[in-house]
Amino acid sequence: AFEVGEKAGQARATIMALGGNGGGMLPNLNRWRNQVDLPPLKDLSQQSSSKFKIDGQEATLFDLADKQGEPSSRGRILACVLPRKNRTWFFKMMGPYHTIENNKVAFKELLSSVRFSENNN
Repeated sequence: AFEVGEKAGQARATIMALGGNGGGMLPNLNRWRNQVDLPPLKDLSQQSSSKFKIDGQEATLFDLADKQGEPSSRGRILACVLPRKNRTWFFKMMGPYHTIENNKVAFKELLSSVRFSENNN
């Protein structure tokens, strides 16, 4: 985990791997949606996402933000999920809307820089 700080406020970035499917995509997505005051979804198809390559493997990237109120008062999450071998990797940055917006390119550069060795999952 590390902090991303600027005038707009602090954001926190985390990287973690959990066994298996990491609790499932929909439960994780709904937990993140709750963290930015969005209602839960019944189905993954209700949430827009994009595909992103991490070390040549396809991951799913979510950009979650409450659309209510001024951007300066809203939270935002960028989360990328990569199922790999017997683990699921989660890359997440959470913080004020503008801090996330100002660091979105850097977050994607971080994702693009990830490399796995044969010894780690």
